[in-house]
Amino acid sequence: MSSQLTIREDQTEFTPQQMTALESLGVQDAMPAEVAMFFDQCQRTGLSPWARQIYMIGRWDSRLRRNKYQVQVSIDGLRLVAERTKEYQGQTAPEWCGPDGQWRDVWLEQQPPAAARVGVWRENFREPTYGVARLAGYMPKKRDGAPSGLWATMPDVMIAKVAEALALRKAFPMELSGLYTGDEMQQADQPRQEAQERPQQTVQERPSEGGVVEAEVVDEDQDVIDQWVTAVESVTKLADLNTLFADAKEKNVHRDDRVRGAFATRGAALKAEG
Repeated sequence: MSSQLTIREDQTEFTPQQMTALESLGVQDAMPAEVAMFFDQCQRTGLSPWARQIYMIGRWDSRLRRNKYQVQVSIDGLRLVAERTKEYQGQTAPEWCGPDGQWRDVWLEQQPPAAARVGVWRENFREPTYGVARLAGYMPKKRDGAPSGLWATMPDVMIAKVAEALALRKAFPMELSGLYTGDEMQQADQPRQEAQERPQQTVQERPSEGGVVEAEVVDEDQDVIDQWVTAVESVTKLADLNTLFADAKEKNVHRDDRVRGAFATRGAALKAEG
């Protein structure tokens, strides 16, 4: 990581170089107060946005008629904060249950589990602190009612990550208060009624400097977005980038802020390289 991107303890706001890097991640339309809140959380937790441990995610707010940004962290970011306390003593293996309420250490059923639980040990705790997450409470759905993103293919893994996040926050409330993962926020940050009332996505597309079309944000599973950003950053030819964008548009992930920013940044870089 460049030393210019390292957030120092004596900083009071992002430097111009850091803001430029943040804008490449797709947060150029964030309000100053939202950026200030993000800086405070980065400095407080010691998590790095450049290492994808902490994010500022924009989601459409129909009342404000703009993207509203919220701070989210990855599950690795939560683990790192817990580890740095020197009081983190590991965790139990995840368990799942069906409607019968019987906990199992592996989920082999064709139907998704009803819930998952994970326990976190902290120094001087007599018992692990458990986080229990019901699938119905967190699984995001498309307009047709089908599970969204990785929740459709690996619901057991996704709900176990939510349970782990709940347990880590319960075990380390001072350090992790107010920090939520994308897996937790997908269902909670936008009521389903609003999603149903929201018109078919009104997208204002515009060509970027690299010849790639930019568009507004849509919700998508954070792990999927990570994979897309990595793929975009690895492209070495502008023609391949445009082909990848067409694929992203077909899969409806081209509107996500981070994917949009990755395409724009990579397109500009490839155009400059000639």
